[in-house]
Amino acid sequence: MISDLWNNLPAAILRSRLPLNYVPIHRGRRYAGRSKMNFTSLIVHGLSGISVYADTIFVRLLTLSVLLTIASVVLVSGLLAVRIFSPSHATPGWTTTIAFGLTIIILQVLFTALSSILMLLNSRVQRLVLPRLDCLPYIRDRRLLFGHRLPTLLQRLAPDADN
Repeated sequence: MISDLWNNLPAAILRSRLPLNYVPIHRGRRYAGRSKMNFTSLIVHGLSGISVYADTIFVRLLTLSVLLTIASVVLVSGLLAVRIFSPSHATPGWTTTIAFGLTIIILQVLFTALSSILMLLNSRVQRLVLPRLDCLPYIRDRRLLFGHRLPTLLQRLAPDADN
């Protein structure tokens, strides 16, 4: 069962690692009218495809933030070494300005990575929606709330379901 089907079908299929057969087709032109997807809808559509791979993205983000932190610490150490051991090459105030700037970058990168990873871990606490398992309770609740009779659909999905 793939819980990401609700989010983005193509990305969920690719992530499932099921064997795929690629069929080359010619992409046709739109028959009539204009697309109803505006710029915002396209961005949300793209991000929903990327979100299927959220755990991979956040691990790479954490790796990048650790590498940036190490590089910034090395640069700050080099700045302090230049300032201490060769003060004739140092303009007054430039070392502290650059050191504080790099420290701010370090903190922003670390807090962004940490908050992103905590959001990912928090989303794992929530119950996953699995279409095959969750459709019958949804249909039953809808029938109870709105008085709809859906016997044919329920019988097709689960022949042993009570109507």
